[in-house]
Amino acid sequence: MTTSFRGPGTISTVFPLEEGTDRVALSTAGKAVRIAVVVVAVFLLVLSVYLVALGVNELSATRAQRMFDFAGHPIVALAVGVLATALVQSSSTVTTFTVAAVATGALDLSSAIPLILGANIGTTITPLLISFSYVRDKDAFRRAHATAALHFWFNAIGVALVFPLEYFFGPARRLLPEISLPDEQLWFGPVFEIATILPVYGGWAILAGVVLLIVSIHLIDRQLKHLLTPLAWRVLGHTSHRSALAGFGGGLMLTLLIQASSATVSATLPFATAKLADARGYLAIITGANVGTTFIAVLAAFATPGDFSAIALQAALVHVLFNVAGAITVAIISPLRHLIYRLAEYQGQQAQRSAWSAAAFIAVIWFALPALCMLAYTITH
Repeated sequence: MTTSFRGPGTISTVFPLEEGTDRVALSTAGKAVRIAVVVVAVFLLVLSVYLVALGVNELSATRAQRMFDFAGHPIVALAVGVLATALVQSSSTVTTFTVAAVATGALDLSSAIPLILGANIGTTITPLLISFSYVRDKDAFRRAHATAALHFWFNAIGVALVFPLEYFFGPARRLLPEISLPDEQLWFGPVFEIATILPVYGGWAILAGVVLLIVSIHLIDRQLKHLLTPLAWRVLGHTSHRSALAGFGGGLMLTLLIQASSATVSATLPFATAKLADARGYLAIITGANVGTTFIAVLAAFATPGDFSAIALQAALVHVLFNVAGAITVAIISPLRHLIYRLAEYQGQQAQRSAWSAAAFIAVIWFALPALCMLAYTITH
């Protein structure tokens, strides 16, 4: 009998575990190691935001503004948010970088909002890609793909409703007053002291900050998944078939802990293929997951130095407001909720007929259209 390789600190509940077994229990030492890694990763996350802010501040005003020229057009900024999130597979990375850019003054709030909305669409690619693991069983693939599509259609319809309103009237900017933040040194003083002794060279600091940001969020996501997978299975198993409020609470709690809405949504796919709940339960979990994933951007706002930190917090709160408003809207407007169900089910049926057409849809929506939009803007400007 062969056993699969397990990460440090993992032990089998029944030994030895065969290849393909995906549940492992963590030893006490393993849990301690993973928790320590999460703490270090949060430290690196704060440091990365600070480095990005310092790097942009080191650039001349003209060069800093040029970095974010693309965000001057809201549709292009939306496309950048979609494409960037699809590429790095993390909306938290994109929204956190956006918050850091706002904190430097190089990116204004009105330009940051489309980027954040685009990130909300971009992150929905992950569950759709994971649904292809069921492609050999057409019926299971249809159910998994339809469940993943709930995430896409919920966010896409939300953006379609909010984007024109924000473009013409700016309700989010008006609803969120400028908030006075306490001195960030009270929160992250030790991190800032370390950052100040590092050499800062404009673009290099920005690059280092972005790399650290991606690595830290990946570490947080990966370690918390290992720690919380058993809890996730229990929570989803208990909430997916209960009331919408229970589903929302389960999705919110899990994503606050794991900090990856796509991971929470992806975890519902095995339940969907086993017919353990319906679209109503999964949509409730998705709305909760969307709210839960906003925490890191808010944390990043508190980590940003400078005169624009209050505006950075406004940008982070736009992310929160969008997802909370979306959850409330779907909960109270039944026709909208049923439209999402029908669109997701139709997408699942089309995927069942042709997996290639489903793959082409993903390639067009998440990569081709945003890239063409950016290319057209570059050529015309």
